[in-house]
Amino acid sequence: MNDVDWDAGVRYERREEAELFALLVLSVGALVVVRYDPTDPDDHWAISVAVGGLAALPVGAAICFWWSRRSGRSDRYRCVHAIRSGLDPGAGLRSRTERLARGYAADRWLAWLTALVFASQAVLGHWQHLAVTVPAAIVFLVGLGIATWRRQWLAVAAKRWLDDPPVPASERA
Repeated sequence: MNDVDWDAGVRYERREEAELFALLVLSVGALVVVRYDPTDPDDHWAISVAVGGLAALPVGAAICFWWSRRSGRSDRYRCVHAIRSGLDPGAGLRSRTERLARGYAADRWLAWLTALVFASQAVLGHWQHLAVTVPAAIVFLVGLGIATWRRQWLAVAAKRWLDDPPVPASERA
């Protein structure tokens, strides 16, 4: 455990979370372009909400950045890194890591269900404007696919961590 650079692992997990957040914001923005027609007055409310949300994004990102700097949050990143890498997070974080791993492994189907529900929204898009809708649908579906793949990858790593916990032999029950 002494040769693991936990600070680098925490930085990696923070970066992963920030990238996923940006990807999901981009995907939701693309979904709004696919799903709602700016020339239709009935869709103006949804477009206004989306534009307001994108305008509030810098404030939200700053709050998330500040929140992630708290020590309890760093412990969570360390636990997630231990799950991804198959490492022992240390005696103080084993139970928390196990709880996180159980949650990720149990909810593995949820990523696919969420992807299916959101992908079905693309079918309901305004396809009469192909020059705009097709590129936005591609951005949306690629972003959704990457987010789903990342969640699935974490679920598989969690299952692997639970099946063979990397606890030192001297500390196993």
